[in-house]
Amino acid sequence: MQNFQMNQKEKMENALRRIQVHHPFYYFMCADLEIVADESFETMATDGLTLFYNPRYVDRLTENQVEAVVLHEFMHVILLHPWLSEKAILKGHNREIWTLAMEFVANREVRHLADQRAQARGQRKSEISLPGRALGVVELLDLQKKNTERKDIYFFDHALENMDVQDIYHYLRIRIVLRESDEDGMDDCSKPGASTSRLKNLRGWAVSRERIEELIEKHLRGQEDVARRVREKFMLAPTIFGSEWAKIHGALSDGFKRAYSELTSPEIDWRKFLATVAGRLTDTDEFRFDAPNLRHPLARDVVQAGLRSEKPDGIFIAIDTSGSVDKNMLTQFLSECAGILRYLEDVNVMTVDCKEAPIQRVRPRSLRNLQITGGGGTDFRPVFTRLKKERITPNLLVYFTDGFGEFPSTPPRYPVLWVLTRHSGVVPEGHGRVVYLNRV
Repeated sequence: MQNFQMNQKEKMENALRRIQVHHPFYYFMCADLEIVADESFETMATDGLTLFYNPRYVDRLTENQVEAVVLHEFMHVILLHPWLSEKAILKGHNREIWTLAMEFVANREVRHLADQRAQARGQRKSEISLPGRALGVVELLDLQKKNTERKDIYFFDHALENMDVQDIYHYLRIRIVLRESDEDGMDDCSKPGASTSRLKNLRGWAVSRERIEELIEKHLRGQEDVARRVREKFMLAPTIFGSEWAKIHGALSDGFKRAYSELTSPEIDWRKFLATVAGRLTDTDEFRFDAPNLRHPLARDVVQAGLRSEKPDGIFIAIDTSGSVDKNMLTQFLSECAGILRYLEDVNVMTVDCKEAPIQRVRPRSLRNLQITGGGGTDFRPVFTRLKKERITPNLLVYFTDGFGEFPSTPPRYPVLWVLTRHSGVVPEGHGRVVYLNRV
């Protein structure tokens, strides 16, 4: 019995080592997963914190297949599927169809990696492959109609190539409901669960309903922290991989890039907000209508005047880095900064706690090199004091903070946007506009 367990453990360890060598980004994103043998699962599964595997299932697979299935579970983690699944179920989405949608996405990404690896080695066929036969949507519906149970399959369809989980969910639900309405009548399809009455026999997922509910109950609150941690890692990846990041990012599938763009996008629509600011500059600015800069990111949305100001001080960003701002908050603040830099050539940034900090000129590609100082108490006054001392009048000051600190006694004479966390202090009246981030 001991040799049996060690054999499976060695297969898992070998798979992880190979992923670390061939797919370092995916390994980096999931390196902190706990690997646990658990025979209550049919195959493998993850809740975002732990990767569970059935030793008997691993025993039946080749080493290449084990690597592919581990990558499949990694995809679920990186694309925040456990977190998205809980949110979807709480919203009333059908559990079986949502699980199917996640399977289609994860398998698509694994096949994308396998094809890339084969191409890089000049091979016609990749050495890694998912176990079983690929099953598309049409065949899935046929199996559903026949009420057939198949275990030697995995879900993949080229028709879903550029869809995210939400798109695939609605795509599948419409087709399943239409199929059953033809057979049973529309009245039956309107009943809860009617559209997936036979899906339970398709073993496209590895966990029983009872086990899923147990995991959801156990990790419901923890999933928010898991999602934040995964987002943090993704934002750190360019720094971790350095010059290799451009190659790694370029190799990601279009579907993966789209999904992560949505999952890590800033909460504030900076495009609209900055377009509004462009038309509400301070009264001291003098401008005339020159030919607009058509290369400017906002040129498509607003008619821009050629600005001529005595002090074109631009937009300033202050980031609270005091001890009350934790890592999750700071990560979200930096995400919003990246959102601003999508539409501006550069901004002036200060990271500050209770002391004056240097003003750093930051461009989109240099945000990763931002020097972050702080960790002490919170005092908002040094930012305003520094601007006054330098005789700087910003077109806009954006201040990211939890709102707990000392405010200036006199409101500033330029526009200030306070970007606060959900549980924050109160900005005094007249000191600027306030918006809230919901993720932190």
